[in-house]
Amino acid sequence: MIGSWLVASVLCGGAIGSVGPAEKLQVSASILAGTGISLAGVARKTYASRSPTFLLAEVGFVHPQLQWLEFAPTIALEVEGRIGVGLMPKLRARLPGKRVRVWAVAALPIFFAPYSLLGVQGGAGLSVALHPRVALMAEFTGTGYVWGSDLMKGAALAKLDQTFGVRMNF
Repeated sequence: MIGSWLVASVLCGGAIGSVGPAEKLQVSASILAGTGISLAGVARKTYASRSPTFLLAEVGFVHPQLQWLEFAPTIALEVEGRIGVGLMPKLRARLPGKRVRVWAVAALPIFFAPYSLLGVQGGAGLSVALHPRVALMAEFTGTGYVWGSDLMKGAALAKLDQTFGVRMNF
């Protein structure tokens, strides 16, 4: 419900009255791969390990009158150890730039198969354009998982990850 309202608000201007419906959205597709460090707190002890390698596939939407804001629904797939599948709606607050672009990112990672996890993610990223349609990307994020079948009672999971990939603008 929140996701559909967010899409309608960002893309159609519903939340910002002066922004009309987009005649042509800017659309991009990105593929990223990453890993990092996972920190789990259990019984007053913290355990650290390398995060499983994961892949992200996302589609980014930017309203032409809101160039600073990007909505990027993402599919997440952990490909090391247990295979996990999740969805991650993302918002990026982007600074202006043609060749190099920097942004802050906020996301809501939701893993649903074969285990469940719900968390909050924040971080920063940048892209370097190689061509008007192709760019290299990097994102550096921190994620806190607070609920799910994969967490022991009274435990939490934190991850510090980096992802690298490529973006194609349409």
